[in-house]
Amino acid sequence: MTPKPDDGNPGLEAGPVFPALPAFPAFWPLWEQAERGLARLESRLQALPPASPVRAGWQERALLAESVGSAALEGAYLEGDRLALWELDADGAPPDGALGVGLGILRALRALAREGVAASDSAEGIHALHQRCCGGGRRPLSPDENRRLAFWQRWLDGPLAAAPALPAAALALAGWHGGVGLRHGGGSGRCLVNAFLWRRGVMSGPWLPLARGFAALPLSAYRPQGPDTALWLDVFLRAMLLGVERAEQELAGLLRLEARLTAPSQTRRRHSRLPQVGALLLAAPAVSPGTVARHLGLSRRGAVLLLEELVRCGIAEEASGRERFRVYRAARG
Repeated sequence: MTPKPDDGNPGLEAGPVFPALPAFPAFWPLWEQAERGLARLESRLQALPPASPVRAGWQERALLAESVGSAALEGAYLEGDRLALWELDADGAPPDGALGVGLGILRALRALAREGVAASDSAEGIHALHQRCCGGGRRPLSPDENRRLAFWQRWLDGPLAAAPALPAAALALAGWHGGVGLRHGGGSGRCLVNAFLWRRGVMSGPWLPLARGFAALPLSAYRPQGPDTALWLDVFLRAMLLGVERAEQELAGLLRLEARLTAPSQTRRRHSRLPQVGALLLAAPAVSPGTVARHLGLSRRGAVLLLEELVRCGIAEEASGRERFRVYRAARG
């Protein structure tokens, strides 16, 4: 599809001024590469059976990676698996600091995946998503915030509707930051871009690896409100390409581990639970012995023995670094 320059913001003169699609096609090669990469990633994901632990596990890891990357763009840095480990260790106390930011974005993305893309179509749905990103609470939007949000939605359904999906998503994010400007709204804006490309058929869920890609770039590169729209499109598409590369690497790694899971089970009794424990490791970013015991009806000691055998086989690794109350994840590398 050949992109057409946006002719401004027809019908929106009384509202915020949103960026237009540049006429100069300098970003076309990057756009084509990013489009092909996302199509390839989506095709590989759709080729997996619906009940595949790799499919479910990759999707959950994608949400976690996007949450961690998005939190970093807000200045809230989370190390490694801290968010996944906190969820396993949570005692009901609310997280604070960077954990709170990351968990808010993660819960918003999970809600979007659970409720469907239509949940983000209305002002009420967008407000609910924004509140989840901010950690809860129901502060009503001010009349001015509601007005700017309405203009942004009309812009998406009007001028941006005819633009190609990926450049339109970049402009939508720039318009969100510059035209809507909700307090602490960066995370919710990136969640909405996820929903936007889901709605446009680019992905089958909120699995877009955008913030994951930006995490590989200098933080100063994230300037959606900058004056140079062409530069922003270039950076957005480069981040998308980096995110796709990392997402494909993770999917390939999970598939390799799934293929290896049959090897250690060949030397064990036919009724061994080892493949089932391996499937749990693939389907979740991290598991505890208690989780394995509950799912498979084992004793905690039995679950630990099976997990440690998978560690010896190179399929699992201990993630917490603790001697007690250990947590395991699928091996990386």
